[in-house]
Amino acid sequence: MIQDLNDIAVLGRENPNPLTAIGFDLTQLDLAATRADELADLLAEANGDKADPNESKIIRDKAYTYLKALVDEIREAGKYVFRKDKNRLKGYSSEYWKKLHRKQSSNQNDVT
Repeated sequence: MIQDLNDIAVLGRENPNPLTAIGFDLTQLDLAATRADELADLLAEANGDKADPNESKIIRDKAYTYLKALVDEIREAGKYVFRKDKNRLKGYSSEYWKKLHRKQSSNQNDVT
């Protein structure tokens, strides 16, 4: 909407003759440009508020990062410890990563 208001003001200022021919009030173009500037400032302020660190989000993100690191470490240890026990090993491996690695290795084989 901000960009549209600004575009309308610029277009109208560049082509005033057709607008005056239909009786358009050219001061509306100035109003549109002013509103576009005000809305741009308001949007910048709103986006700035979103950029402020939210403490609960930071704690959540840190908790996720620590948990992910621990789960990855347990998975790696489990793959080693249960490498000979197929039933237990499948709990420590991921089909997603297997599929991803298969796809990557087949892509590398196709390139060479």
